Amino acid sequence: METQAAKNKTVITNFLDATWKKRDLDLALTYVAEDVSYYGARNEFHGKDKYADMIKGYLSVFKDVTITFEDWMFEHNKVFFRASFTGLHYGEFEGIPPTNKKVTFNFFNELEIEDGKIKGDWDIVDELGLMQQFGLELVQKEHAH
Repeated sequence: METQAAKNKTVITNFLDATWKKRDLDLALTYVAEDVSYYGARNEFHGKDKYADMIKGYLSVFKDVTITFEDWMFEHNKVFFRASFTGLHYGEFEGIPPTNKKVTFNFFNELEIEDGKIKGDWDIVDELGLMQQFGLELVQKEHAH
């Protein structure tokens, strides 16, 4: 008999495969609840349509993506994982033109799974590391122009 942890891990890996390997938004969204909530460092929203828009945005920025999982933890209906994301930056991201460079960044996710679907998504992404790979530098505010 498959454990709840194994079922939840399958939902997440199937969702990520549909998103990044197959680049099939419709298939990816079959793993997302209608009333999904997203909590990131710079935005928060609720609803499957807004979640779909977020995915579309990332698909327009990155291709040839590989996600490498480092750690998994399971607690009731929550899944926590640490992973790295590697992909080609081929589309505009937050006003930054495509660099056509392969970029890699680390991220942490907490996903709440309910009835085999992603109900909650909390992200922590190494955006500073990503921006440095885009060629941007961190400058003290009083030195910025």
